[in-house]
Amino acid sequence: MNHDLFDTRVVRSTGKRLHFDVIVRAGVSAEEAILYAYDWLASININRSDITSISNHFCHNAISSAQIRNLLNHQNYAIIKSKGCPGYYLD
Repeated sequence: MNHDLFDTRVVRSTGKRLHFDVIVRAGVSAEEAILYAYDWLASININRSDITSISNHFCHNAISSAQIRNLLNHQNYAIIKSKGCPGYYLD
């Protein structure tokens, strides 16, 4: 199985910025990847009303590892946290 990775950036109403990657099955649209981003944001208690902007850009396609395949089979997406995300180890 292959997957697509979308580089995603969010600006909250507080001005705080989040950067993360949304991984989806190959061929999923950027619009659907944004919906998965909103789903993940809601899971960490960030509501749409807290978001002033969100953008994503296709980054690359790759062969999925067993861990990624498992996540895609169970929830249709996976998240790789980066700057500004809760639990990101470099913040």
